[in-house]
Amino acid sequence: MEISTPQDLVLYIIMKAPLFLTLALLTWKLGPGNLNILGRETCVFLYGFLFVVFLYQVHHIFKVNEEALKHGVDELHRYKFKQVAILNLAYMVTFGSELAVVSMLPLFFMDVFTLTAVQAGMVASSFAFMNLLARPSGGYFSDKFGRKKSLMILLVGLTVGYAVMSQITADWSLPLAVAACMCCSFFVQAGEGAVFATVPLIKRRMTGQIAGMVGAYGNIGGVCFLMVFSFVSPAIFFMVIGGSAIVIFLLVALFMDEPAGEIAEILPDGTIEMIKVS
Repeated sequence: MEISTPQDLVLYIIMKAPLFLTLALLTWKLGPGNLNILGRETCVFLYGFLFVVFLYQVHHIFKVNEEALKHGVDELHRYKFKQVAILNLAYMVTFGSELAVVSMLPLFFMDVFTLTAVQAGMVASSFAFMNLLARPSGGYFSDKFGRKKSLMILLVGLTVGYAVMSQITADWSLPLAVAACMCCSFFVQAGEGAVFATVPLIKRRMTGQIAGMVGAYGNIGGVCFLMVFSFVSPAIFFMVIGGSAIVIFLLVALFMDEPAGEIAEILPDGTIEMIKVS
C-alpha cells in the first residue's frame, strides 16, 4: 500500500504486525501446553516463518514507497493513513466481535437456559439475522448524519449492548435474552456498515487495498476475542468486548477526520478528476 509521509509509513508497519501476531497466537494455542495439536518443533518453525514473512513485508513496504520517501508525495495524492488504522480497529471490534459471539452464543444459551443444541442454535441465530437490516442501516446513517458521528453513536450502542448481554442469567426470560441479543447485534452490524461507508472516501484509487486491510482486522478481532473467551466467563467476555469498544470510541473521537473536500482520481487517459466528498 502506498503511503504519503514517513509517519504514515511507521504507522502502516505497526498496523501490519497484528496480522502476523494473530497467526502466532493461533500457533501458541494449538501448540504444547494448550491443545497440543502442533508439536514444539512445528511451532518453532511457524514462529520463525511468520517472522521472516513479516520482515519481507516490511522490506516490500519500503520498496514500494521508496520514491515517496525520497521526494515526497504531491499534496493532490496524499491521504492520512491514520484514517485506515482507525477503521481497522473499528472493524476489529464490530465484525470481529460478531464472529466471536456467533461462535460462542449457541453454547452460551445451552448452558444458561438448558436448551438442546438445535434450540440453542436457532435462538443464537437471531444475532446474525439482524444483518439483513443492520448493515444497510449503518451505511444509511453514515450518508445521512456523517461518517464519524454515526460510527461513534453505533460504538456507544455496541458498548451498552454487550454490557447488557453480560448481565444475562437464568433468571431472565428467554424472549428477553433474545431481544437483548438482537438489539446488541443491530449496533454491532450497523457499525460494520458505517466502517465500510467510510472506506471508499479515504483514497478512491486504493479502495480495494484499504478494504482488504480493514476486512482482515475483522478476523483478527474474531480470533483475539475467542482467545479471551477460552480463559474467562461469558460475562467477562462480553465486558471485554464492550471495554474494547470504549477505547475505539475514544480513538475515533480524537483522531478520525470526517471525510470532506475532494478526492483526486487519475483517469485511464491520464487526466485528473476531482470528486467531491461530503
